[in-house]
Parts: sequence; structure tokens; C-alpha cells
Amino acid sequence: MNRGNGSPRREGQRLGVPVSDLIGGGRVRERFPVAWTLASGDTQRDIDEAEQMLAARRHNIFKLKIGKRTVRDDVQHVAAIKQALGDRASVRVDVN
Repeated sequence: MNRGNGSPRREGQRLGVPVSDLIGGGRVRERFPVAWTLASGDTQRDIDEAEQMLAARRHNIFKLKIGKRTVRDDVQHVAAIKQALGDRASVRVDVN
């Protein structure tokens, strides 16, 4: 690697190889799952947004922001979204 004359990213681009190959690690995975945050607080709006992400094949992992409402309301919100998305998506929560 041409040390001192640029970043590893630039060196990788110049050589046409991933940076992970330059540092001897090789690729561990081809894809890295990322959660999409649903934070409108409106159940139907969050379902619609998740459905759009699924249809576009952009995301199938969703994180819901909860904690501003009563526990009962939060549980109903999360359950409704999970029921609407079913096995097509993973639903996680972030309690604030």
C-alpha cells in the first residue's frame, strides 16, 4: 500500500480492491443489515412507511421509538405494526 499518499479507501479504489483486502481481513460479508427507524408515533403512518421500505426492498428491519406514551399504548402500537408486517420484517424497539 502506498502509505502517506492517501487514504486506504483511495488506494483501494486505485487498485480496484476493497479496503478489507488491503489490510488482510478479506470480506466477512457482502451485506450489512441496517434498521430503519419508524418514529412518527402514528401507527398507520409507521405501517405505511414500513410497507414502502419493504416494497422498495430497501429495509426489512425496523426500529420503533417508544416511551413517550403509556406502556399500554406503546405495546398496542408495536403489536399493530408487527401484526401488519408479519414475517416479512423484524421489529425492534428503542425506549426513550
